[in-house]
Amino acid sequence: RRSHRETVVSIGRLTPVDTTDPTRPMQILVTDVSLHGCDFRSAASPRDGAFYRIDVAVGPLSMTSRLRVIRIEMRNDGTYEVGGEFI
Repeated sequence: RRSHRETVVSIGRLTPVDTTDPTRPMQILVTDVSLHGCDFRSAASPRDGAFYRIDVAVGPLSMTSRLRVIRIEMRNDGTYEVGGEFI
């Protein structure tokens, strides 16, 4: 990893950048964040390699950024562990 990741637990929203993408905005649980990316869990799988806008608030701070999905793993509980890189 290029930068240190900080563990967080915060609800966020993932919205496709491509307006023709049929994926609806989804609620996510952000589990860690760094200057270059974040990991989150989702009930629905985003598209691998797709670009999204992520909105998340951690305490009094809020963040909006463009993100590219770079890793998706299905968890035993049926949710997805996703890694994203900020762009």
